[in-house]
Amino acid sequence: MSNEVPLLELEPGEVGLLLVMWITSGYMFIESYSFTGLDGLYPRIFSIAVFVLVSMLLFRNLLPEPLSQLVEGGGSLGVGGATADSDADDPDEQQADDESRGMTRKTAGVTTLTGGYMLFGYLVGLMWVTPIYVFAYLRWAEYSWTFSGGLALVMFGVAYGMRALFYFPIEQGYLHDLLLIVVPVVI
Repeated sequence: MSNEVPLLELEPGEVGLLLVMWITSGYMFIESYSFTGLDGLYPRIFSIAVFVLVSMLLFRNLLPEPLSQLVEGGGSLGVGGATADSDADDPDEQQADDESRGMTRKTAGVTTLTGGYMLFGYLVGLMWVTPIYVFAYLRWAEYSWTFSGGLALVMFGVAYGMRALFYFPIEQGYLHDLLLIVVPVVI
């Protein structure tokens, strides 16, 4: 008896992004035990939630039907589109093929922006990269300059507030540690 349902029915960029999120959540869970007391509770809970939700997205074809519909009902980065054996002469299938290429482009854009956010956040600090990422993403999604700039400022405030509330050193990255640069942030 063969299984006719593919295990992963996702674009390669989406699989890559989800796998990076999956591995990062596992790493975050393990590293959360380096915090003392209740300080590690938030990263532990968040990493478990990310791990479970990403697992549901990756293996949605294996989920029971109601849960599968719930997972697929939300927005996605590029699931679906045209089949591989589409006929170029049929206008409906040609339009579906064009939409599939557009979804692949969207998936690649989101993957690139998110990968850059993670890399530069690690290198120079999440507090500085978060507003740049938000602004770049919103401009890439063709939102207005004022909305993009305003939301980037709000997200800087959120990042600053998280730093003040949880005392996480998100204003410094690997390069700061490497070059012994101290970023004076007043709380």
